[in-house]
Amino acid sequence: MRLHRKTRRQLQPDPSWLSREGDLVLGTIATARRFAARIAASAMPPLAAGELLAGSLIHQIQHRIIRIRLGSAGLPLNALALKTGQARLDQALCLVTADFPPDDVFLKSIPPADYLNGKDGSRHRSQMLEELWLLDLAWANPALQRVRALFPVEELRSRKVFSTLLPSLESVLRATHDATGEKMLSLPDSLTAAVRAAPDSLSEQLAFLKREWGAWMPDLADCIDGALDLMAEETPPVHSPPPPKAAYWQRVGEPLDGVDCFSRDSDWMANLVLLAKHTHVWLQQLSARWQRPINSLAAIPDEELNLLASQGFTGIWLVGLWERSPASLRIKRLGGDHQALASAYAINRYHVAPELGGDTGLKNLSQRAAAAGIRLGADMVPNHMGLDSPLVRNHPELFIQRDDCPYPGYSFNGPELSPEAEISIRIEDHYFDRSDAAVVFHMRDRNGRQRYVYHGNDGTHIPWNDTAQLDFLQEKVRDTVMDEIRGVARQVPIIRFDAAMTLTRRHFRRLWYPPPGQGGAIPSRAESALDQAAFDMRMPEEFWRRVVDTIAAEFPDTLLLAEAFWLMESYFVRRLGMHRVYNSAFMHMLRNEENADFRKYIISIWKENPSVLSRFVNFLSNPDEETTARQFGRGDKYFAACTLMLTLPGLPMFAHGQVEGLEEKYGMEFAAPRSSEKHDDHLYQHHDAFIFPLMRQRRRFAGADDLEMFPLRLDNGEIDENVLAFSRGQGRETLMVLVHNRYASTEGWLRNGELNPDRTLTDILQIPASCNQDLCFHDLITGTRVTQSASDIRRRGLHFHLKAYGHHLLEYRGPVDVFSASPGPAEKPAIATLENSIAPEYAESESQEIERISRNGKAQRQKTQKKKPDKGRR
Repeated sequence: MRLHRKTRRQLQPDPSWLSREGDLVLGTIATARRFAARIAASAMPPLAAGELLAGSLIHQIQHRIIRIRLGSAGLPLNALALKTGQARLDQALCLVTADFPPDDVFLKSIPPADYLNGKDGSRHRSQMLEELWLLDLAWANPALQRVRALFPVEELRSRKVFSTLLPSLESVLRATHDATGEKMLSLPDSLTAAVRAAPDSLSEQLAFLKREWGAWMPDLADCIDGALDLMAEETPPVHSPPPPKAAYWQRVGEPLDGVDCFSRDSDWMANLVLLAKHTHVWLQQLSARWQRPINSLAAIPDEELNLLASQGFTGIWLVGLWERSPASLRIKRLGGDHQALASAYAINRYHVAPELGGDTGLKNLSQRAAAAGIRLGADMVPNHMGLDSPLVRNHPELFIQRDDCPYPGYSFNGPELSPEAEISIRIEDHYFDRSDAAVVFHMRDRNGRQRYVYHGNDGTHIPWNDTAQLDFLQEKVRDTVMDEIRGVARQVPIIRFDAAMTLTRRHFRRLWYPPPGQGGAIPSRAESALDQAAFDMRMPEEFWRRVVDTIAAEFPDTLLLAEAFWLMESYFVRRLGMHRVYNSAFMHMLRNEENADFRKYIISIWKENPSVLSRFVNFLSNPDEETTARQFGRGDKYFAACTLMLTLPGLPMFAHGQVEGLEEKYGMEFAAPRSSEKHDDHLYQHHDAFIFPLMRQRRRFAGADDLEMFPLRLDNGEIDENVLAFSRGQGRETLMVLVHNRYASTEGWLRNGELNPDRTLTDILQIPASCNQDLCFHDLITGTRVTQSASDIRRRGLHFHLKAYGHHLLEYRGPVDVFSASPGPAEKPAIATLENSIAPEYAESESQEIERISRNGKAQRQKTQKKKPDKGRR
């Protein structure tokens, strides 16, 4: 674009940014960033580098289009002079040359008239007329409204001499011969086509110009891709993808055709019920409980391990086990958190933290836990290390970096974070006043070389300022991380891989080495774009496939658990071979009561491959989320969801404090609880009565082969989507599970299966066709016995009345005459009405429900009135 003389004088752009004619040519992202910084340092309103680069490119492309369409003839000056008058044309050209001067006029102070009438006057006159026309088009482009301050043409447009000049030019050009010889829009229409197609979007205008004119000017295609990436980077960051809907299963971004590669489970894995514990917080809580200092893993009492085992927990995930970054601790203290530890995920080395007792302390705990029937698990954070870790200091070349600072506004004058005098490590200054979050930190290595190393980043939040991002395009990095994983596998049999989806080929490329024109996930990485062939050469296979195969061969009794989102769950278990993968949809959908979607979600996965369901990790909270008590409360809604977690296929994972009803969310830097909370003894007692017995039967529910789901049909034939009903087992081993995940009442019938539509409840229960007896069910929740005739079950199914968040576990006991000899509660009549009989202190009142929804702002409830029975209901 052409700068106004006053703007050019004020900003003093580098001469290399300008063409000889005086146009601002921002050919690279770095140049655009420097020019944006120049504007920000002036009295002018700041402009984004992306919109500056886009404006410059559009201007250049329009010049090219004119050359292509008119050839060497140039603009028809003579025809225009005949139409408007020579004097009017000369006056207009002198005015635009004075306000938007080429170099000869701006630098050498040549008068505009002399420039236009000299030796090259004809060429200069054509150039200035072209410039005037494109300036006018740029001014009329709504998407360039913010950039207009660089080329103010209001004064020119207000002069009478211009009122007919440009309309006359366009009129002449519509009748001018086209040099291409192809049938095209007229030249004026060609220049404005992109604006008409996308008047408010510079990125869409550039994409349009690339589609229409890329073949004519291939040298600009890469520049357009860079501008698109830069504008995408400057878009406000998108936070974590929303929880998947049911239809997401058909939108998985990786190919799933071919042979499944499920890893083989060891026998114990089907029995795993996992408990997450923030290790430092847990030790402090144990110290308070046992009234003595419990400061290390070796000091955890055997009684505590035996208690957890008796409850049904068979695995403990120790969060924050490893040695942490000293720099992370200092950053947090400088930020004002004087109670903080370093972040659990800013890892210094994969050695157990000394304050926890070191590697010997873990070995001691592991042996005692194993004697109680509990296996230990730990995190492995593969994508980054603490920014001052020995690996960063000794091998900085293994981390993603650049030699120049990506943004001119960054400064690195803060406290020194390196433990070694010959190495300097500083994070960007604006972190400390929370006014910005840089993507890189500054490092000067032992040889005096300056590097700008990227922080760990998943593109959904601000960069993690106490970490350094490993470069998985390097084979040496992949080998190094594989060795660290081996080291973790030597110490614990359960490994949770943090943010595992970021290291798949698809997402590592998207984040760090994006295809040209598809950048934007992480700011400043568009300049490191790679085409597919180059990327494939440097990262030819999935890193996780190598990990799974290596661990299977060397540590075959190790369970690998992936924290994976972004629609990658099925890919991780079916193609990459992870034993288990996070199922975040479980928590999100149940919390938000997206019950219809949740039912469809389970059904669609089962139809794809039932084994995928058994590979899920189902949870109601995890260390990164709000606590279970805050999301689900402590009443019927929580116990209903917990019942689902324990009876659906998969691996159930309990959060720290879930059983005790604690509400504080422990950050990864917590050394101890920061609020004084008492355990909810009544909540614990209810776990002891109903939840722990289910946990102890985990093997019964872990697989998916015997799962059958049932719709609850109302008397009018409609399905109540808020009821989740399914059976586990068959015949005398059948357990019926019903959960009503809504603050309302409902009633209806269960008869036909949904996974196998030709299969009925009669088939599941294996009721002979000749049987006409009353059949007996025992409700494990209410303690009641329920009977219904076999003929009625065959004809209509089982009838249920469910209150708000009602949930039931019905064990099939067979014919009444067989079961009646056994002692038990009084028999209920046929077509019994089942009520939820949880003690009043667990039944969440309407006021409690409203308060919890208001506090969390997440659940989406709909309170409905109890339906009145239809006439003729039996």
